Amino acid sequence: MASQISVFKQVLSKNPPKIWQEFFIALTQKAYQLNNQNNEYLIYQLPDNPELIRLIAKDEFLRKYIIRAEYHSVLIPHKHKAKVKKSGFLIVLE
Repeated sequence: MASQISVFKQVLSKNPPKIWQEFFIALTQKAYQLNNQNNEYLIYQLPDNPELIRLIAKDEFLRKYIIRAEYHSVLIPHKHKAKVKKSGFLIVLE
C-alpha cells in the first residue's frame, strides 16, 4: 500500500491536500497482507463439469476433507490429501 501511495505522490503531488493525506492514512490503517496458504493447501480448479461439481458439493465424505472456493476451485489441506486419494472416487491428485 505504501508503494502505491508513494507513486501517487510522485506523479500527482508531493504534498497532497489534507483530505488526501487523511485518505492515505485511512487506507494504510485498513490495509493488510494476505499470506499465501499454498504450503497448507492443495488448490485445484475443477473442470466445467456439472456432475463433478455437484458430487463434490453434496458428497458427505468429500465435504469433510475438501473446501469449496469460488469459481469451481477446491482446496484440500495437505493433511487430508491421502484420505481424498483413498476415497474411492476417480480423483487424481498431484
